[in-house]
Amino acid sequence: MGLSRYNREEALQKLQAKTNEFEQQSQQLANQPDALKKVNRQYGRKLKHLRVKAEEGNWLMRSLGEPPSYFAESDAKANAAKMQKYLSDKGFFNAKTAYSLDTLRRRQIRVNYLITENEGFYLRNITYTIADPRVDSIVRQSFDKAKLQTGERFDFDNMAAERVRVETLLRDQGYYTFSRQYIRATDVDTIRRGNDRRFYDKLEPGDSTRRNVDVALQIINPPGKSAHPIYHIGTVDVRISPEIDASGASTPTALASGLDTLRRNSITYLLGGRDISTRLLDTKILIRPGQLYNQTNYRDTQRQLFLLNQFKFVNLNFIDTTNRRLRTLITAAPLDKYEATAEGGATGLLYQGQGYPGGFGSLIFRVRNMLGGLETFETSVRFGIEAQTGFVNDPNNPSKAVYSSQELGVSSSLIFPQILFPGPFRFRFNRYAPRTQVSLSFNNTFRPDFRRSLLRATMAYNWQTTPAKQFSFLIADINLINAGDGNSQVISQAFRDQLDLLQKQGSTVYLSFRRSISSSFSFAYTYNTNTPGQNRRANFLRTVVESGGTTLNFFTDSQLRKFFNTTDSTGLQFYKYLRFNVDYRHYIPLRSRITLAFRVNTGLVYGYGSNRTAPYEKLFFAGAATAFGRGFRVG
Repeated sequence: MGLSRYNREEALQKLQAKTNEFEQQSQQLANQPDALKKVNRQYGRKLKHLRVKAEEGNWLMRSLGEPPSYFAESDAKANAAKMQKYLSDKGFFNAKTAYSLDTLRRRQIRVNYLITENEGFYLRNITYTIADPRVDSIVRQSFDKAKLQTGERFDFDNMAAERVRVETLLRDQGYYTFSRQYIRATDVDTIRRGNDRRFYDKLEPGDSTRRNVDVALQIINPPGKSAHPIYHIGTVDVRISPEIDASGASTPTALASGLDTLRRNSITYLLGGRDISTRLLDTKILIRPGQLYNQTNYRDTQRQLFLLNQFKFVNLNFIDTTNRRLRTLITAAPLDKYEATAEGGATGLLYQGQGYPGGFGSLIFRVRNMLGGLETFETSVRFGIEAQTGFVNDPNNPSKAVYSSQELGVSSSLIFPQILFPGPFRFRFNRYAPRTQVSLSFNNTFRPDFRRSLLRATMAYNWQTTPAKQFSFLIADINLINAGDGNSQVISQAFRDQLDLLQKQGSTVYLSFRRSISSSFSFAYTYNTNTPGQNRRANFLRTVVESGGTTLNFFTDSQLRKFFNTTDSTGLQFYKYLRFNVDYRHYIPLRSRITLAFRVNTGLVYGYGSNRTAPYEKLFFAGAATAFGRGFRVG
């Protein structure tokens, strides 16, 4: 379909014509830099679009089709060789690969690849020869974490991983200049029937046909030296200035202006007149003068400073290595103290062949380093109008099933770059980019059938052990819910009648439209290998365990009903519940800009209070967004 509407010659002609037009415009505006910049942006987009169309075809061909595949026997030979190399790298040294060709109709060829793995080779002896005694001691003490283990099948990837492991291990012990190039596999000895004699002598269990391999690794010294050099951290300077560029170099303005100098725990801070807590900065810097060089501390320091969300970029450089002392300079350019962003969008609902438009807009205001302790204060306002199908039809107009819903939300949060907790226990999280977030939000929904508002206050601890693993402990989550009639008295009455009918049938959904309060704490673990901007195979896993109304267990239900003035139809409703949730997603890249995603989101809620349910926001649903029958209750 796409090919029938595509003319490559015409596409090339359009590309050439637009290129000539661009060159003429550029020559005419050669002495007008601003106008020339505008023309470059304008033609750049057009030329890119035309170039893609000429090289890859029209939209249908690029999005739905694939380029034709032409057979070349040299490709089949190369593929067979690649397969044999892959099997050899995985320990199947005697593997054989071949291919055969079948001629099909319509000028098509089928390639059959024939693979014979034969027996795999397993690691029997792994020996290290290390010239440097101190390196030898460090490496041998870490053998329990080695990637190469006797009894496992030989794998070249494990061999490479072992070299990386040893390199990281030694760089964390002061060997700043150590490289995996010093680690060599001097011998990979394959023994055809390596353990048949020991098997028959009952000295070694196994199979007499088992193929073994002995691996010898050698760690050599630098040329002309008797040992690898050990480096210590020298002076450490931290320079924070807006005049620092992305490479970490200071502009002449920054050098001439002079920077305020402070000293704390042997580190010199040059803050450029900014009110920044050196005590908190000190907890993020893991390298100290006199310490052995440690690559992990170096990387974690850079990561923790960047995760503060206070700097455009952070650079760590060793500007001098004299006498094996690494003089360290940490440079950072701060982000703007005040920042405001706005965004908006359009929504739409298609119902019974008719479209209903809507839209939303939001404004976010952010203040960095608000109290001088590297805090971030953020407040946002959001307003939206969208079309939604109602729970009940308008009694005066039964054919009308779509209502206009308005939502107004305001939220504020203050993020501290530390765990706010008394005692020394909080310092154990310093390496894991800890944060304490205190939030307050209010959300109000206006509909013809009901009005519902939610006031929420939370306090959470967050920390990140690795870039992919994050933990969150929500120590307080308090919600005050209020509900009332909507902006149509007739529809509101019909909605209340519907709730009464469902209540008689045993449903507890009516409780979600009464004044109520809920409190809870929860613990969440998130594992996410999906990196924004990278279209690659990735996984996302989030598990949450939550307990609601836990503190209410210290009181009897009668005491609570009296305190909250709760009756069957009035007063403040309260909840006791347990909740468990698992959310798993898997991403598979199909093309550079197309990703196939799978998601499984499930959970369990157990209400053990007098009402035997949980707040509406804590329940799990399936089906239409406005259908009462979408919740499933057990018991």
